[in-house]
Amino acid sequence: MGRITKYSDLALKAAAEMLESSRNQSLKASVIKTVLGYDLRQRELAVSNKGERRKRAERKEPGKSRSEDQKPPSAANSLDKDWSDLKAELEKEAKLERDLKEAKREAAMALKTVAQLEEYFKVTHQLIKRVAPSAPAEKWSDCAAESFEKLKSTAPELLPHLFESMGFNLEEWYSWDSKYGQNSDLMLGALLCPEKHEPEKLSLLRLKLAAMHRDYIAAINAVRDYRDLRIDLNKLKKLTSPHIIFLDLDSGLRIKNVIPEKFMPRLTEAALRDASATMQNDPSEKLKWLEVVRELLKADSGIDLLLLMEQSATLAQQTSPVEILDDNKRLR
Repeated sequence: MGRITKYSDLALKAAAEMLESSRNQSLKASVIKTVLGYDLRQRELAVSNKGERRKRAERKEPGKSRSEDQKPPSAANSLDKDWSDLKAELEKEAKLERDLKEAKREAAMALKTVAQLEEYFKVTHQLIKRVAPSAPAEKWSDCAAESFEKLKSTAPELLPHLFESMGFNLEEWYSWDSKYGQNSDLMLGALLCPEKHEPEKLSLLRLKLAAMHRDYIAAINAVRDYRDLRIDLNKLKKLTSPHIIFLDLDSGLRIKNVIPEKFMPRLTEAALRDASATMQNDPSEKLKWLEVVRELLKADSGIDLLLLMEQSATLAQQTSPVEILDDNKRLR
């Protein structure tokens, strides 16, 4: 810096105190710019005075010239660089302050959300205690399964308290979820043998299959009921849709079934003979039944031949009255 006088020294000290105590970035920038401007003017004045002295000396010694390497550096260029560096630092500091404010705002929102979740959990906990004694066991398991599927990835920290209040072992649920994963065949196999599994596990597996659009259990049970003559064909069509589609074409009945054959009920000899005996006086209905079970059910060994024999006998039974009527007409 150029020459420092008593007054300039006092001004610089006052500027330093302002820079240290103030948090106003604009004020800091203004003070620093003023100090640097003063320094530039002092340097330019010093360079000017030095040039005047040199000129006077040259007039006294005309033979002596100033060498090029004694030229002073440009004070203006030095000041421009200092000011650019300062401006970059101030901009960086201002960005950090903005980022800090945004981080504080997001943290406050997160804390508010956590508080809301805690309050929601308290209310849910109270409702569970009130509703639990009167709720059916199956509905209770379905509620737990739905809560588990929704919270296990979005808010797993809520599950331990929730399942404790519901009286369920959360570790078991995680083990079931890990064992079955997305294996729909494994889930269907478990649901077709419900007596071997816990009701809570079955609720979870049903929910997972429904999410995969492979909840075939109701359709499979409906096919079994139709085989055993507990429901008629119209009821079967309603209960198996959309997994089994029945198309009544001119060429005959066509069935589209997406359920794997290994999960379909079996057609046993006993079931075939019972149905045949029950419908022996209604050959038309019996033919429909034989056609549907032949398409949908997996027949036991040797049943295919019995099925064909039943169809042939039923067709003969259905046409025999017509033949008798024709004979009577001829006799007349």
